[in-house]
Amino acid sequence: MRPQIGVIGLGKFGRSCAIRLAELGFEVLAIDETQSNVDSIKDDVALAVVADTTDPAELEAAGITNCDTVVLTIGAEIEHSVLTAAVLKEMGIRHLVAGLVRPARQAAFSHRRRSGRLS
Repeated sequence: MRPQIGVIGLGKFGRSCAIRLAELGFEVLAIDETQSNVDSIKDDVALAVVADTTDPAELEAAGITNCDTVVLTIGAEIEHSVLTAAVLKEMGIRHLVAGLVRPARQAAFSHRRRSGRLS
């Protein structure tokens, strides 16, 4: 069985991350709240789903709990990223990787990164 990785947020970074992981042989579950983003990647990954990533029921229905690791690449709103991360942790996702692509977010989390933990 191939390792399963979830990628949440299918903007430029999330889309390229999901495609590359699939090319490397991972089974990728790609999730975004925008249908057009999901449609643009559905042929490149194992499963692409539209879901509200702050809703545990929608994430459960999408299959996120089957993933060994989740890569969180939501870039639009920090509040949405934080809420999604909290939901994923509450759901028991053990390995959560957050892409901090904006300098302000990197600064906000830099003290946590030094200790090796975001939670």
